[in-house]
Amino acid sequence: MALINTRLVTDPINTFAASPARVATAADRAAVLTTSGVLVNGLASGLATLDEKICLSNTYVPRARRDRDKRWATVSARLDDASRTAGRLADQLREAAHRAEKVVAAGEDVEYIGSLTDHHGRYTLAGRCTCDDPDCEGLTLTHGLQNATLICVNAFSIAPVAASSWAPLIDVANAGYRLDTDPRALPDGLPVEPAITIVRGMSAITSRIRAVLTAWHDPFVDRLTQRCLINISGFGYAHGLARGILDDLDRIRPDLTVVRTHLRTAIGVLAEIEASQTSTRAA
Repeated sequence: MALINTRLVTDPINTFAASPARVATAADRAAVLTTSGVLVNGLASGLATLDEKICLSNTYVPRARRDRDKRWATVSARLDDASRTAGRLADQLREAAHRAEKVVAAGEDVEYIGSLTDHHGRYTLAGRCTCDDPDCEGLTLTHGLQNATLICVNAFSIAPVAASSWAPLIDVANAGYRLDTDPRALPDGLPVEPAITIVRGMSAITSRIRAVLTAWHDPFVDRLTQRCLINISGFGYAHGLARGILDDLDRIRPDLTVVRTHLRTAIGVLAEIEASQTSTRAA
């Protein structure tokens, strides 16, 4: 029976190392959060499939016996709880990615897309407008074409530059896909011994995901707690959006800790079931 190869998932995750350089623009931050959401969603989906394979299609144990032995129901409940917790976190990370696309900090590169078409191109967002009008709510862009500077630019006239290319973004997304799809190849009615091995592997993967994703918190804080933050969509307070992103990142450690706790409980109950089956065969 082919089991899930934990290293095929953890090795790509280990390359997803947090770095200030990888959150330098709004698009870069959104890419990191999107990839994180894909990874955690793969974990959630894979755990739901394991629940099916281990508990709901256990053909090697007669249904009447399963109905009498509530330990199988406990395993199913813990796997389901783990899957649901990871799924909620994945949804939060995807929402955070959508918000991240809108928040730009002073000092970041942006694209000017406003009415002055001759000046379209990449600039640096210097901050609030430096014109003489005290009521101006525009922005100042510097370091444009031929070192041009634009003032009185409204937020709707700028867009994030494209995300930088980084191979781990693709590799980690593929790891999330593997977490989703590999459990589907397992046989229905998975025997308890390989079930324990596989759930242990998923617990180890969860720990690795938690460690790697949690490390992104500080680089995001450094970018999103600056004094000058701009919401380029014009809808909503930029600092409020930034706070929401950081709150979602704060959920990674506690939520994945809960997932791992559920999995460890399931492992313990499966071990009890295995011990019972061994005793029965010996008798």
